[in-house]
Amino acid sequence: MIFDEEIFSVRVLRDPKTKIKIREEWSMDGMLHCEDAPAVVTFDNETGRKITEEWYQNGKSHKCQGPRAREFDLATGRVTCENWGQNGQEHRVGNPSYLEFHPDSGKTVREEWREFGLLNRLDGPAVVVVDSISGVITLEEWYSNDNLHRLNGPALVARNEQTGNITLEQYFKDGKLQNNLRQPPAQKP
Repeated sequence: MIFDEEIFSVRVLRDPKTKIKIREEWSMDGMLHCEDAPAVVTFDNETGRKITEEWYQNGKSHKCQGPRAREFDLATGRVTCENWGQNGQEHRVGNPSYLEFHPDSGKTVREEWREFGLLNRLDGPAVVVVDSISGVITLEEWYSNDNLHRLNGPALVARNEQTGNITLEQYFKDGKLQNNLRQPPAQKP
């Protein structure tokens, strides 16, 4: 009977003063690789708390189910960032591929929609930024294949973080500005 042998190597780096583990790397055949756990994990050199985790397969940042990389807030331990992707590219279909969260509230403050590394979303903005205090969406950018693009409205909309009033609208088609900086009329507070 013939067996396939998989030999993994684990590299652990420690802070020279505190001796706390600051980085752990799993690899196979000289490439970062681990299928059922993160291949790279970094830790704070004073507390030992996890800062980041990254999943790799065959040397490429990759995870089929779930985020391929996450960042953690040292004070709260909450996830502050998630990045989804496969085969070394940021990628997720039907949901944001990048999410950023406020460390205290855990609420989403930024999302980006990418497919095969390109900003792209057909049914809504591919970039959304939310003010962490007011909850107002302060920026929306609509993209098609990494180009600002929208046919039925502005491809870029900026809003005041307190009032939500639109401060800027720009119309793009295939990455080309369709008008000068079009600003909406002043709105009453």
